Amino acid sequence: MGVVLHICVTCRGDPPSRDRVPPGRRLAQAVLALTDAAVRLTPVACMNLCAQGCNAALTGADGRTRVAGGLSPADAAAVVEWARGGAMPGRCIAEIPPSHSQDTA
Repeated sequence: MGVVLHICVTCRGDPPSRDRVPPGRRLAQAVLALTDAAVRLTPVACMNLCAQGCNAALTGADGRTRVAGGLSPADAAAVVEWARGGAMPGRCIAEIPPSHSQDTA
């Protein structure tokens, strides 16, 4: 199984953009143009992180999900590189363990 990349397509950015097409949708479109079969792009209507700019969440083959914020359409190539195992673009908003995790505090 490849990785799953969720991008908020309603994100208006930070500060909010008044563009007709939200920056989040433009980011998703640019990422889609650069991805291959190893990356499954799933648009999301809202990730409820509006104050964090454009957002993307990457769920890796290990089931761990990492959320990056502060993105823009100009970060599309960096987002694709992240999905392929590179460094996270933007800033880390959250890291969520796999749902089957047995980790305890």
